[in-house]
Amino acid sequence: MCDINAPFFNDEEAARNYLEGRRWEKGRFCPHCGGTERTYPVKPRTKKSTVRKGLYYCNDCNQQFSVT
Repeated sequence: MCDINAPFFNDEEAARNYLEGRRWEKGRFCPHCGGTERTYPVKPRTKKSTVRKGLYYCNDCNQQFSVT
């Protein structure tokens, strides 16, 4: 059972890092195709565009994914 008062639940970034560590213990992988070698964080293309934090892109299947 998870303790809702744990420090990693108080901060969005810390919670995402905790989930990524638990789900991807052996390294990040694409849930669509299982690719591991060519997955990258999605970055904004311009200064005005925004990208959801924790979003990744797989160059093997051209899909976006996150830890959730």
